[in-house]
Amino acid sequence: MEKKTDQAAKQKQSYTIAGVYYMDINKVKSKSRAILNIKKEGEKLDETEGAFISELIKFHEKYDEKMKEFDHYEVDFHPEFNKTRCFFVVRKDGSKEDFSISKCIHCLELKSQE
Repeated sequence: MEKKTDQAAKQKQSYTIAGVYYMDINKVKSKSRAILNIKKEGEKLDETEGAFISELIKFHEKYDEKMKEFDHYEVDFHPEFNKTRCFFVVRKDGSKEDFSISKCIHCLELKSQE
């Protein structure tokens, strides 16, 4: 029974990310998936999408390292799992590094429960 209560509490937690209100963590996850699905491979995120991702990546454990020489975000295929699409930080020199948006969202969720 305790698990259902925890789940209900998670869903009742709302979030405001880049000025947009999200009813619960599932809406945040849906928004990130929507961005992944609408972008073509190698396509740069627009300003609104970038603002959303910028708020989430702050929760990544390697945020400072990932954001060095940041230029923009884009969507592309994962370097090892070539059928999996993910977000990339693109640096000023053109180099790219993938990051897990799921990890970012998970850390956001944990932090909001403190």
